[in-house]
Amino acid sequence: MKKFISGLIIGGILATSVCTFAEEATSWKAELPTFKVFVRGEEFISENPPVVVEGRTYLPLRAMGDALGVPVEWNAELRQAEVAMTDKKPDSTQTNTPVQPATSTVTSWTAYKATFKVMVKGQEFISENPPIVVEGRTYLPLRALGDALGVPVEWNADLRQVEVDMKTTVTPTPQVTPKPTDTTKTVIGTIKAEPATTIDVPINVSFDTTRGLNTFNLTLAFDNDNLEFVEVKPGDIITDPDTNFAYHYSQDENLIRMLFLNETMQEDGVIRTEGVLATVRLKVKDNAKSSESELAIVGKATFADTKLSTLDIELSTGDVTVVK
Repeated sequence: MKKFISGLIIGGILATSVCTFAEEATSWKAELPTFKVFVRGEEFISENPPVVVEGRTYLPLRAMGDALGVPVEWNAELRQAEVAMTDKKPDSTQTNTPVQPATSTVTSWTAYKATFKVMVKGQEFISENPPIVVEGRTYLPLRALGDALGVPVEWNADLRQVEVDMKTTVTPTPQVTPKPTDTTKTVIGTIKAEPATTIDVPINVSFDTTRGLNTFNLTLAFDNDNLEFVEVKPGDIITDPDTNFAYHYSQDENLIRMLFLNETMQEDGVIRTEGVLATVRLKVKDNAKSSESELAIVGKATFADTKLSTLDIELSTGDVTVVK
């Protein structure tokens, strides 16, 4: 633990001295709304409830897509969420059976800025209020998403409720395939597993190996309703893992923090090979429900080369699908 803390401090000093980041928040408090949300005349009820962040209403992306009949997919190759980008036609007459949320006294959570892209109709979703991750689930700001989809979102002052697509239906859109980018990527694996099993989720990195990788730190969140943390193993590309690599799991925050730091600053400690950074070992709980759970990088992740200049790294979200 002392090694991790001291390494994290050193890594923070390095990152601060060599990296210039915009002074912007990456986490916020998310709270249950005091009003209802209606979609096409039906109250929006899902396992993951709407939340309010900084006065803005956010809805869970996949559940919102189901309610509107809009396809929401995870592109494993490009590692990005894609909304309304397939030729699947929405069925405006379909009635989705509401999923009753689990009984809980929790009314607030910590929301983290998403570290992956969300594409809507072939365009990157960019708004004043960014996509967030709450308890391992992707949430988007409702009004901005409505604008992107061409779906009306209104506030009914008389009934004190948000109303989504109460007058029109979603227009099907042609399939659009985004062009791959040259951005350096960090990719979290996608795993299918049964309850009461142990799984290893790899975190892969591809980058400009001529620049090398001298340090990185990142934080992961996962769905602890279905999964339990076991350990983190350094990947096969990590140099001198006993000295240069450390991790810490905070059960209270349900966060896994990892740090790589070439402490000697010598060439033999630099990562020069693409591959597995680390493997996260998780146990699927005995009572886990059939579901898709995200393993997401939250907050700001820092990667620096041999000159301690930041590497432009595209981060991803992994999926653990529980099947019975």
